[in-house]
Amino acid sequence: MAAKPVDAEAVLEKEPKIRIEFDSHSQPMGPTAPVKNIFLASEPFVPRRVDSIVSGTDLKAVDAVAELYSNGFSVNYIHRLLSSGLLGVSKSRKLVPTRWSITATDDISSKVLVEEIKDYPQLGECLVFRESYLDNHFIILMMPRVWSFEQLETWFPGSAWLSKGYKPVIVQDHEFYNGRNSYASRVAGAYYAARLAVAEYLSRIRRQASIIVFREVHPGYILPLGVWVIRETVRNAVRKNPLKFTSLEESIQYIKNNLQIPWKKWERTSQLLKFLSTQKTIDSFL
Repeated sequence: MAAKPVDAEAVLEKEPKIRIEFDSHSQPMGPTAPVKNIFLASEPFVPRRVDSIVSGTDLKAVDAVAELYSNGFSVNYIHRLLSSGLLGVSKSRKLVPTRWSITATDDISSKVLVEEIKDYPQLGECLVFRESYLDNHFIILMMPRVWSFEQLETWFPGSAWLSKGYKPVIVQDHEFYNGRNSYASRVAGAYYAARLAVAEYLSRIRRQASIIVFREVHPGYILPLGVWVIRETVRNAVRKNPLKFTSLEESIQYIKNNLQIPWKKWERTSQLLKFLSTQKTIDSFL
């Protein structure tokens, strides 16, 4: 529950073993040893609102996450509370695997923002953002339409999830105005991390839009580090000044020239582009 790191002292039963293990489901772990005793060496600081929710209310976990996020607590802090079994109706609280708690927090927090965004006017033009980190390359397209979201991504041979000798495959998950009823199983947690980042931007500028996130993962990304890479890279992208285009065609032409995978493959996979190609706005009749 501490909002800041707490000093602690530990007495070990044995000398630590110098062993580093890598696993696709957890962060790299360093030297380990059995602990005899561990005790605090400084006083933990617990925010009053957090203490109230954890000890004094019986909010469901989803409502607790939404309230904490709406009150300005970071998703990293909230998912730690959720993972530790501190949120939810007291008699039903359980420890939550870290990966699940991260995605649940991203999902719930972004839904809070999306409901707010749907009341805002649409963007007036197409915006394109770009950012790269650890050989993850993102292009984010925002179009003047009602809320919808899609993430498309592809992994290159030699990257963390695709061995050399295989051809890149594009996967996607999406939602239209009314959202999703099932887990985004193809893009998985990265979907909710990116959705949160773009929803935060739209909330900040008080606009709604249809959004497509293109992600190319190149061979330099050899070890998966978690969905924070997606969330923070997209957050960094939308902090920058976007490229502005008066038409969807112009913005797509720019994106075509800046993706390594041929555009036709992206276009065939994208459900949002297919949907938009069948729609007409009121302006097109004027």
